[in-house]
Amino acid sequence: MIDDNPDNHQKVSELARSAGWGVESHDSAAAFLSASASERGCVVANIRTLAAASKRHAENAAPSQVIVVGDANAAKEMLRSIAGGTLQFREYAEPNEDLMESIRKVMMAADAEKQQKRGEIEEIQVRQNSLTSDERQVMNLIIAGRPNKIIAKELGIGLRTVESRRHNVFEKMKADSLAELIKLNLAIEGT
Repeated sequence: MIDDNPDNHQKVSELARSAGWGVESHDSAAAFLSASASERGCVVANIRTLAAASKRHAENAAPSQVIVVGDANAAKEMLRSIAGGTLQFREYAEPNEDLMESIRKVMMAADAEKQQKRGEIEEIQVRQNSLTSDERQVMNLIIAGRPNKIIAKELGIGLRTVESRRHNVFEKMKADSLAELIKLNLAIEGT
């Protein structure tokens, strides 16, 4: 929760805790940005409090879902300044169940997105586990940018053997290009 109004902090916190969620409250966007980002979450922010630092929010590792509350006149400014992620605008005078329902939907969507991402990573790991140790050696050298001739020399094997293993790596990893192979490898390393 990002809001410079302590009453809103208390009201939203009580509603969120009654739904079983933990709450972190910040009185400014700067305080939010300096706090460590939680793994799962939803940002509920007062538009007046957040507008000044919304561009910095988009550049930092913060939850990707944002619900912004405030008056409708400031919405256009906020929409222009938030880059990426999901944005909902809710006009309200008091935190209520409608706001909590929006948060529930965002949290469910975030959970579904995380589960899908986890499934994709697991699929890539299955592909990588299907590589032989020799193919994995070749893959690591390919990713390191080594040409086939250098790989052959470093591993003490023939050029045709490197080409065969390289073919197997791309086929088993279901990669159509070196860039895609690197991206798949980075996805696994990021877990």
